[in-house]
Amino acid sequence: PTQRDMAKQLETMYGADMVLRNQRRGCCQVVGFSMDMLRQSVLPASESMFLLHEAAGLIRKTLTEPLWEDGRFLASYVDRERKNRMDAIRSSVNNKARYAMRQCISFMCEGEPCGIPAEGTIADYEHFRPDFLVECYHTMLHEARVEFFYIGAEDLDIVLQEVRGVFAGIERQATASLPENHLICHAKQVRYRNEAADVTQSKLV
Repeated sequence: PTQRDMAKQLETMYGADMVLRNQRRGCCQVVGFSMDMLRQSVLPASESMFLLHEAAGLIRKTLTEPLWEDGRFLASYVDRERKNRMDAIRSSVNNKARYAMRQCISFMCEGEPCGIPAEGTIADYEHFRPDFLVECYHTMLHEARVEFFYIGAEDLDIVLQEVRGVFAGIERQATASLPENHLICHAKQVRYRNEAADVTQSKLV
């Protein structure tokens, strides 16, 4: 669905809100969907399970019905998002605290999965291949570990039924094992890095 399609459907769901997130936790990349909606008990009896069903359906559409163009993601969307991501990375230097933390993690964890920025790097986007994006999408859909968390007062069996429907008909393969985080308590060598910048205010992170 397009962003307009998603916005229209959320409006019919009494102002429900859906947020998509891309995060890094340790050595893992986490792609998440969260949905906030009204409690079913405040709806008319004729719509007792309307919101839960619609929420699960919207998540399924978002996962399984992307905008395709000749077997690829819509080129105009991909190119625009690539440019937006590169602009965001370049402008991150304006947020001193966030930039310093990002550089610190990248430098101190160089060569490790946890040192890769969740938003990627300029080099990643400059050498970006649309075909690779399709490969990553199919890998995520069929092999990535899936976890659902529900906070609410609805009947758990009904919630589970709707959740299972999200992946109904999708051929799931063996779930890839999560990478193990190795805790290093003492560094073999103290590392230093200094980046000079013309600033009038400093930040300690």
